[in-house]
Amino acid sequence: SSGLGVWFGQFFHNLGGGADSFSWYWTPMDVWVPEANTFLTLYHNPLHLLALALIVLTMLLWLKSAEQNSWRHSLLAGATAFTLILIHPYHIPTILLMPLVWILAWRFTKANVKLWPLIKRYLVLAGLLTPAIVYHIYLLVFDFSRKENWAQSFGFTPHPVVALASYGLPLVLAILGWRIMKAKQTISPKFLFCLVWFFVGFFLLYAWFLNWPRRLSQGLQVPLVVLATVGLDYLWRKWERYLPASRLASVFIIILIAL
Repeated sequence: SSGLGVWFGQFFHNLGGGADSFSWYWTPMDVWVPEANTFLTLYHNPLHLLALALIVLTMLLWLKSAEQNSWRHSLLAGATAFTLILIHPYHIPTILLMPLVWILAWRFTKANVKLWPLIKRYLVLAGLLTPAIVYHIYLLVFDFSRKENWAQSFGFTPHPVVALASYGLPLVLAILGWRIMKAKQTISPKFLFCLVWFFVGFFLLYAWFLNWPRRLSQGLQVPLVVLATVGLDYLWRKWERYLPASRLASVFIIILIAL
């Protein structure tokens, strides 16, 4: 998906009436938002790269703690999230909201899931985040320069259609993967985790109570690529007899869409 939005930029600008004053609102994110995809994250800023790594690590550790009922993984997830929020506080809504929505979604889809152990794991995560959150609140109240910097951290998101189009091929394959898993009725906790991650993340891109929602596009491509591999695997299995060396080609395409 990286950079492919440049081919559709003019179409979206025409859709928006060609208004130059709001050109960012009609420009696909994969050509200018460093948080939007992995390629721009790698290319733009080491801080974004570290934040992306910590987001992915936090999500993996917390999912591991929930699946295995592991306190060790809960503590590690909380410590990783604490480090993330300490250096990149914009992701507080993502880290707090995403696991909670996943717990509720898993409980809704699986009636036999025990809710209280999952809530306890979540409370560990939220509890370890609290010192970092309190630290940033302290700075906002008592540090004038930090307060002004925070007030100027605007980051609004382009039109929803443009934002979705920014993810290009991974989004199409992810939708295909979701339909396949839904038809088979084999939506595992991990697959549900990726679905919730994307939908919660996309909701936060347009959260009216935030000044920086566009920054929360960071990491959103990760669950998309995971879901896209299911759709890609289906296509290669379907077309394998027509495409020699399809497995090698599929690995190459996964690498491309992951960027």
